[in-house]
This record gives sequence, C-alpha cells and structure tokens, in this order.
Amino acid sequence: MRGKIFWYRCSLDGRQHRLSLDTEDESAAIARAMEIRANPELADINHLKLEIKDYVQHQFVEKIFTRNTVANRTAVLIRDSAFCSSFALPSGAGVRWW
Repeated sequence: MRGKIFWYRCSLDGRQHRLSLDTEDESAAIARAMEIRANPELADINHLKLEIKDYVQHQFVEKIFTRNTVANRTAVLIRDSAFCSSFALPSGAGVRWW
C-alpha cells in the first residue's frame, strides 16, 4: 500500500512490475489482485516499451549510440510503439535479435 491506494507487485520475465489497483478498500484490492494473478494480460504491462529501452541501452553500451541518440531514438520509438501496440506479434517475437 502506498498512501491509501493498494498496489499489485509481480515479477514477469525477470522484471519487477507494480500496478495500481486504484482502490482504498482491502477486499476490493485482494479481488482485483486475484483477477490479475489468474489473467496476467489484465496487468497491461507494455513489453514493447521495455524492449525499446533495453535495445537503446544495449546500443549505448556497445558505443553504437551516443547519449543524444539514445534520448532521441527512445522518444521516437516509444511514440511509434503506441501505433504498433494494436498489432498482434507472432510467437517468438519477444526473442531479442541484437
């Protein structure tokens, strides 16, 4: 609980995520957390945004991108990911290719 709002915390693919349950009622928070545990898609975790951040960080570490390039590419790719998020990805698309 942060303040008076309950939060759901979980680990997915080795990453820790926190999701506001938008309620101050403990019983409603428990019910919502159980729904999310049963169906993780309800957590609405944007994997594409996480992959974009990992990608540009990797390019920076490998000295392919400068700090300015990281900032610019991240902003553009995240902006464009909103358009792409409506498309279904094929299975295996989460495998890193770089």
